[in-house]
Amino acid sequence: MNKTVGATLLIAGCCIGAGMLGIPVVTGPAGFFPSVTFFVIAWLYMMTTGLLFAKLALSFDLPEVNLLSMAKATLGLSGKIIAWVLFAFLFYALMTAYVIATSVLVSEATGVGFLLSSLLIVAGLYAVIARGVTLVDALNRYLMAGMILFYLLLVGAGFSSIQLDRLMRADFSLAWVSLPILVISFGYHNLIGSLVSYLNRDAKALYKAIVIGSFIPLLIYVVWEFVIIGIVPNHNMMQWITAEKKGELVTQVLADTVGSHSVLYFSQGFAFFAIATSFLPVALSFGDFLKDGFQLLGKKLSSRHSALLVLVPPLFLSISDPSLFLDALDFAGGFCAVTLFGILPTLMAFKRKLVKSLYLLPIFLMSCLIFAIEFLHQLGVL
Repeated sequence: MNKTVGATLLIAGCCIGAGMLGIPVVTGPAGFFPSVTFFVIAWLYMMTTGLLFAKLALSFDLPEVNLLSMAKATLGLSGKIIAWVLFAFLFYALMTAYVIATSVLVSEATGVGFLLSSLLIVAGLYAVIARGVTLVDALNRYLMAGMILFYLLLVGAGFSSIQLDRLMRADFSLAWVSLPILVISFGYHNLIGSLVSYLNRDAKALYKAIVIGSFIPLLIYVVWEFVIIGIVPNHNMMQWITAEKKGELVTQVLADTVGSHSVLYFSQGFAFFAIATSFLPVALSFGDFLKDGFQLLGKKLSSRHSALLVLVPPLFLSISDPSLFLDALDFAGGFCAVTLFGILPTLMAFKRKLVKSLYLLPIFLMSCLIFAIEFLHQLGVL
């Protein structure tokens, strides 16, 4: 396979994950057209920051290019420490969301309680990631095939139930709060350092992969939103609001409002595979991240111990409050992602005089805006 195509698919696959279960819940009250508008805003922001991140990575002649090494080279040890802490928070927020989402889906499908489902999911995941990348890669291919199959089945079954009048409802004032989750749903920046080496520092190929690879999820999200909002009756508007407040998955909204058993079944199947395809790679990369962190402290961390550190804290958080799903995604996008992939890269590019300040300012201001939206949302103002 052409390397550019491979890099494009890696970026697209990295974006699609648990965010798909939260996107319709937080955007549902605003309606279809406001949602699509903010999809495009989030995509443009994350594509632009991705291109800036790539330009930064290409400007360094280091044996291993990643945000931590770039932060240390430009912002010093304090910059690297800040980046490392933010990465840890980002990973733990995502892992908590993944544990909750998969446990809820397994519980709904089997009737097993949430606690037991959580324990089984984490135990199964531990057995996989403790074995390393080979097993994860092999299993992930089957999961990707399952995700594509159920997505096509869901779209096919859902289109017959869509009513266009449901897509006409619009309230742009309710869409702003969705930006943090939309941002994390277009997250792929942690791959860029690896793609620089994979593409042999070919800037044109890397930029092409970023633009196209991030655009594919945009199209998938728009179709997903079209189907979900089109099949949920307008008189169930309060169901969206209630689901958002409770931190529920979109599958719960469908279960409460849609009479079609096939749509519900296909949505649950798609949701499970969509999460699993992100869950495994994120858990594995988080383990590698922790191993690197312990090496900096002069200690060696085994795969089994790193797997425990990756999984146990999110398990306890999930069990303590299963409604944390949307809050975890909000935190990951509104605080961690915009700082790691928006604010820090603009500061590094400014320090290296890599891009004119006039071009960096919009990215910096947009990052601060999303940060402020999440901060106000956490305070209950939005």
